[in-house]
Order: sequence, then C-alpha cells, then structure tokens
Amino acid sequence: MSDRKGTWKRKDRVVLGPETAKRGSKLGYIGEHLAVAELSAHGFTEIKYLNHPKKNHRFADIYAERNGEKFWISVKTRNKYQNDGTINYCYKISPKERAFALDLEQNNPGTMAACIGVSVVVSENSCLGDERPNTYSCYFTKLRELTDRQGMGMRECQLPDYDCLAKNEAVPIEFDVSDCENVFQRRGPSRSDDGRKETDARVAMTQANKLKRDIDTVRESIRLDWLDLASKSLTVTDHVGLRNDIARLADELGDLLRRMDALPPPG
Repeated sequence: MSDRKGTWKRKDRVVLGPETAKRGSKLGYIGEHLAVAELSAHGFTEIKYLNHPKKNHRFADIYAERNGEKFWISVKTRNKYQNDGTINYCYKISPKERAFALDLEQNNPGTMAACIGVSVVVSENSCLGDERPNTYSCYFTKLRELTDRQGMGMRECQLPDYDCLAKNEAVPIEFDVSDCENVFQRRGPSRSDDGRKETDARVAMTQANKLKRDIDTVRESIRLDWLDLASKSLTVTDHVGLRNDIARLADELGDLLRRMDALPPPG
C-alpha cells in the first residue's frame, strides 16, 4: 500500500523464490524480443540484442539507431497491473543503473541512454481495463527525459510523453505468457512480539544497506558529472545537460538521505 508517491507501508511481504525469479526472467526475455520487433517496425536500424550470447549487459539490453541518434536501450517488462488490482505505476530504474547508463554515454560519445517499458496483460484475470488477454503495450523514451526519479512512470497521464510503439497488441503465438501472472504468495506478520522485532530489525538493516549502496552510487555519479563539467571540450549544450543531470542526482541523493534518516535506529 502506498500513502504517497514513492513511500510504501506494507504489513506483509512478498515471498520471493525460484518460481517468482523464473517468472520474472521469462517475462523479461519475452519483453526484450517484443521490443526488438517493435523497434524494427518503427524505423530503428542497426539493432543489436546485447544479451546474446552474453547475458546481463550493464544497463542496456538493446543498441539501436534512428534519425541519426544512437541509443543504449534498457527494456523494462512488467505486468500492467499489480496483484492488488492497481496499475504498476513505475518501472524502477535504480541509481546504479543510471550510473551504468552515464558510463555508456561517456565512453561512447554521440550515444544516449533510453528506456522501453513493456506492459503485459497475460490472462482474463489481468484484464482490469479495456484490454484483451495476452496483449502488450510498448513505450520508448530517452532516459534524460524521464521526470519520475524512481524510474519510468507508467501512469495514464505519463504515457503521452513517450513514443508509443505498440498499444494492446496481441503477444505473438511463439511466446507463452500464460504462466506469468502477477500473483505472489505472501508472508504474514509474525505472531511473536520478539519475532516481529527481530524481523523488523533485519528488514531495517537490509533497507539501510541497500540505501547506502544507492547513496554511494548517486554520489559517484555526481562526482563523474562534475569531472565532465570541468572539461574544456564540452559544448554549451553538453554543459546544460550535465548541470541538469547533477541537479536531478542531487535531488535523488537528498531523497535517499531522508529515507535513511527515517529508518529506525539499530538495536
């Protein structure tokens, strides 16, 4: 449950395991191939699938070009709706992924990072709007144009800002998404006060470690941007872009630090 944008309070937790990992991996694989097909159909050329033969390319899943622009594209594939019936409103892009994207742009002048969001409706149970089962929608945007600090926002009011490559299209028959339903087993709260306190402490420690990693990543991104900003070879446009990126990262760093401060003290 979310009481405001980006803040979650949940009394139970999703139980993650081999089945959820397998489902997520399969949906991601299908989404990447759908993205390649849509890019080809919408004027992109020089398309390269970067996860073959080696998987887990840093940030990007696809390289493609269009109208003289060169893109490193990360594909985010999700069920359109969460298992509570609400729209999966944001496909997360972590600070670490943003740092990898910045490295790609800096090490390959003339290229830029981009994202594709693939939202999938896999069954009749998932048709909560005007969709048909086994359909998908696909949206493209440049990473620098995202306004949501958490990632690629997928609310209805945000979709017009993107390049729509597909809208409620049928998933090709060679891909089976029937077992990719967004359904999770959940672990209820502990009955024991001591057990609950111990669980809460572990969760807080895990959150603190993750926030620390994210903070370190954002700080490193800011440092790299400042180094680039001091370069004499940058154009005025490059300077403006880097200053805007530093401002965005500074806001993100402030948000991470506030979240760290809000965590309960250890012990």
